This record gives sequence, C-alpha cells and structure tokens, in this order.
Amino acid sequence: MEELGLDWPCVCSYVRKTDRYLSKFYDGYLAPVHIKTTQLALLRSIVRYKACSITELGRILLMDQTTVTRNVAVLEKRNFLSSEKRSDDGRQKTVKITPHGLQKIKEATPHWRQAQEAVQNRLGKEQFDTLIQTLSCLQKKQ
Repeated sequence: MEELGLDWPCVCSYVRKTDRYLSKFYDGYLAPVHIKTTQLALLRSIVRYKACSITELGRILLMDQTTVTRNVAVLEKRNFLSSEKRSDDGRQKTVKITPHGLQKIKEATPHWRQAQEAVQNRLGKEQFDTLIQTLSCLQKKQ
C-alpha cells in the first residue's frame, strides 16, 4: 500500500471534501435569502477590490477565467453585477456591484455570520483562527 501512497493522508482530498461540506453548510444558512456561498464570496470580493476585470477577479479568487465569466453572467442576470468593456482594453470587462447586489450582500450577511459563528463554535476560537492562518499560508505562492 505504501507504493500507492495510501499510507499518507492526502491534504488535497481532505480540503476538497471539506470544501464540499462547508459549501453545503453555508448554503443552508444562506438559503432563506436565495444566494449561494460561492456567489456571495464573488460579490464580496468585488466590493472589497472595487471595480475589477474578470482576469483580476480570477487571480483574487484563485479561479480560472471561464469559471469567473460563467459566475459573473449568472449574477448579472440577477442584476447583482454589471460589466462593461474597459476603455483602455476592449477585450477586458470591468465588473461592478449594482445597488441590488449590494443590498443582497447586506441581506445575506446576518445569515453568513450565523454560519461563521457555527463553524467557530464547533472548532473553538483558537482552532478557527489557526485554520484561517493555515489555509492562508497554503494559498500563498512560493
């Protein structure tokens, strides 16, 4: 079994399973306001980083451009985002939050906070903080 690597836990597998679990967990908390955690994360990133291109958004969220484009299109249809071609480069779009999108974030935030608190209560504050630091460390480029 050692030659197959089965004697060593795979960090990637654990993180991916945890991601799926946490996405469902947070989505449950956000269900009353009709938004998914992935959508809320994208909206919050656009507010945090102001108007940015799809390419920049992909870099920020560590997502490929196709996935970002698809998610932006869904949020544009719901009038949470708007996009326009950049004046300096017509091949790039600038994505901006709309007033409706900002309102959705405000509506979702108490539900998101409840999910955050539930996770923190389950782990304890110290382990929660350590988890955030560990995940941030893993995301940094070498």
